[in-house]
Amino acid sequence: MNIWSTVLESLKKRVSPQAYNDWLRPTYEISQDEKQVKVKVPNDRFREHIKDQYIPLIEDILAQRDLKHIHIDFVTDGGPTQLSLHHDEKKEAEIPVRPPLNPRYSFEEFVAGPFNQFAHAAAQAVAANLSRAYNPLFIYGGSGLGKTHLLHAIGWSALNTNPKMRLIYISTEEFTNEFIKALRLERTPAFREKYRTADLLLVDDIHQLQGKAQTQEEFFHTFNALYENQKQLVMASDMLPREIPGLRERLHSRFQGGLIADIQEPDVETKVAILHKKAQKVNAHLQDDVAWFIASRVKNNIRTMEGCLNRMLAMHSLTGRAINLQLAKEVLKPLINTEDRVITPDFIMEIVAQYYQLKADDLKSKDNSRKIVMPRQVSMYLCKQMTELSLPEIGRVFGGKHHSTVIHSVNKIQESLKRDPILQNEINTLIETIKTT
Repeated sequence: MNIWSTVLESLKKRVSPQAYNDWLRPTYEISQDEKQVKVKVPNDRFREHIKDQYIPLIEDILAQRDLKHIHIDFVTDGGPTQLSLHHDEKKEAEIPVRPPLNPRYSFEEFVAGPFNQFAHAAAQAVAANLSRAYNPLFIYGGSGLGKTHLLHAIGWSALNTNPKMRLIYISTEEFTNEFIKALRLERTPAFREKYRTADLLLVDDIHQLQGKAQTQEEFFHTFNALYENQKQLVMASDMLPREIPGLRERLHSRFQGGLIADIQEPDVETKVAILHKKAQKVNAHLQDDVAWFIASRVKNNIRTMEGCLNRMLAMHSLTGRAINLQLAKEVLKPLINTEDRVITPDFIMEIVAQYYQLKADDLKSKDNSRKIVMPRQVSMYLCKQMTELSLPEIGRVFGGKHHSTVIHSVNKIQESLKRDPILQNEINTLIETIKTT
């Protein structure tokens, strides 16, 4: 029996997909005997991260399979270091030693554009002036747009300034699991010592606090302890604080007490720049037409776009085929929409009407009530952005509206988008629905 493969199968069900793919999937068993298993990990940072974050879970998994006597040796190219699975509370209170930061996620590797410029600048300001610039910093945006990258970049930059600082990067799911473990083993003092004495706490997916009353209470006190001691907190979320279901008011108010920085959907030009930079990193030449093809088909998720690039580069490496548009269409067909699709004004109005619980005919009517006007303006704005119709043509499909009405509607939405994050989310959702439905 491959013990580590069995452990990995269980861990896959108990940690987030991102955590598993980033930190656990790259490991594998190289030998075992009656007392120990040797597991290969890429480097020391992986070893330290597994020690800090996953040993309690591994303990449970081994105990469930009557393997409590097994010790794990995590081996790097520099040689093995045994991580005992039976550590006492004193050792637990001594962590963190090294933060589990991904070396690919630095400010130097981050491609900034209009969609993320504010969040990028805020992250750099925080990294340069911990607890003196913006505390807390709350970064929010859709999945796969770079929030985790900025968290790691802040960590790397801060460590370069002060290598001995106590830095913790953790997902909310991992924080919750660790807290539950501490409660079960009656080790909450060590747990609190670890988190409440950090110099910099980076928390990913903070929206996952929803529905976890006891974890919210613990995080509230952790937040207060760090804030009162002028220690920096940075959180990333898929939602604004007020949008997180079941978030207690006192956490809501604290999350909004610093700076909220959003990351919006990237434009095609920025996505092309990201693809070129990723390709250059692995010494691959990416033609412009291939980069534009991928960037225009992957609508808003940078992580998905990078996965498409990696799949194509892997095919090139394994088969020797040239990286061109033909290969891109063939390899990426299972992952993205490779067919050209015509988006019509009627289809846009249908999607918008469904979203705002109206009828498409309402948007063409002469009804100027508030519940109709705003969705109509959104529809006109989307028609301007997503079709090649002229302003008079857009006016005609909306029941014969004058082109000046279309201009007013488009300008109104554009101005509102600059200051209304809720509308930003609505527009992004509608664009994604229109492109993928």
